[in-house]
Amino acid sequence: MPWHAAISTDIGLNEVVLRCGGTLISDRWVLTAAHCITASTSKDSLPLRQITVHISKVYANNSRDDRYVQKFQADDVYIHDYYQPSTKKNDIALIYLSRKVKLGPFAKPICLPDKSMLIHYAIQDTKGFVSGWGLTEQKVKASRLLTTKVSVFKDDDCLRNIRKEFPKMESEYLEKVFCAGTRPTENRVLTDSQKYDSGGGLVFRTCRDYVETWYLEGIVNWGVKNGVGVYIRVMNYISWINSVI
Repeated sequence: MPWHAAISTDIGLNEVVLRCGGTLISDRWVLTAAHCITASTSKDSLPLRQITVHISKVYANNSRDDRYVQKFQADDVYIHDYYQPSTKKNDIALIYLSRKVKLGPFAKPICLPDKSMLIHYAIQDTKGFVSGWGLTEQKVKASRLLTTKVSVFKDDDCLRNIRKEFPKMESEYLEKVFCAGTRPTENRVLTDSQKYDSGGGLVFRTCRDYVETWYLEGIVNWGVKNGVGVYIRVMNYISWINSVI
């Protein structure tokens, strides 16, 4: 997935930790989850000097990076004004990179959905792809970037799972999020969208005018205990994204 970004943070004592994923949406902008670049219960960004973004990264261990990996500092960050850490609402942010990404086969931005599209792909029973360094079926953190196929759930099933964590969550919340995961009968590489996948993209492949095109429809928000992933619905934030970039 050439648009996948790895976001790491410097926690001091010369220790850098792989924190989250993100998605390259232009040669200078990465879209991710707000909780990936803030302290655990804060709406304030981490210091810019602590945020590093890798493009074309395959292995979690930095010592295995090859010549295709591009490393960037965050030049600026933009967190949604109405982000709520306690409920994970509006959990979306943009990172402006310190320089332009050198685009090529291993580094390319993904398309964003727009309101002129007649079809959106994050609908019940469609299948998309999510990448990350989360837990494998053996409950071991993946050492290299893995991609798994997930199915979008019905809104009723999604809300029922969300209310296991937030019993009073209103149904209107589903205007901003959707749920996806693997069915018990499906083969899977990652168990679901896990800790190290947060902020990464859920993407869908289509063919328009005989050209294969990929669209970003979701951002990994958080996971319910039974393996269901909750995703920010990117379509609902296009106006905000455009106002920033």
